[in-house]
Amino acid sequence: HVVVCCGPSTYGALESFDARRWEENCNSKLVAISRLVVMLAKGEEVGILRPGGSITVTTGQSARTAFGMWPGLALNNAGLEAFVKCSGIKAPRGVRINAVAPALVRETALKANLPLEGTVPAAEAAAAYLPLVFGTASGEVVDAGSQATFSKSHQTS
Repeated sequence: HVVVCCGPSTYGALESFDARRWEENCNSKLVAISRLVVMLAKGEEVGILRPGGSITVTTGQSARTAFGMWPGLALNNAGLEAFVKCSGIKAPRGVRINAVAPALVRETALKANLPLEGTVPAAEAAAAYLPLVFGTASGEVVDAGSQATFSKSHQTS
């Protein structure tokens, strides 16, 4: 089984992007993680996943939470959620493909001095992966916590 908890997205309003920065945002998470899933599922380029194994990726509730500073996050996470739902229907070699979409993790919010409302403790987010890794579901996206939208006062410097 493989759990993927990586891939940065770029935070900022649409006006803060140019074409190069937008492409880097997409390549760093949406393209990179979906490419990894394809390689793992097919088992040809990366042969570490047994037939019938599972791949669980991390998306985020920013895919479904409107906030003006999240277009880069929203695109990456919504794209991965759609990819998981579609590719998990009939993945090669009987591989199961799922995702966990956590709200902002509380410990991350604390370190970044962000509001704690609508955050999820890391342990609770981690627990959401277990049924997907060890169960039989495929093509599922499971939320961990419930994301709150930040107020207008939360801006980048």
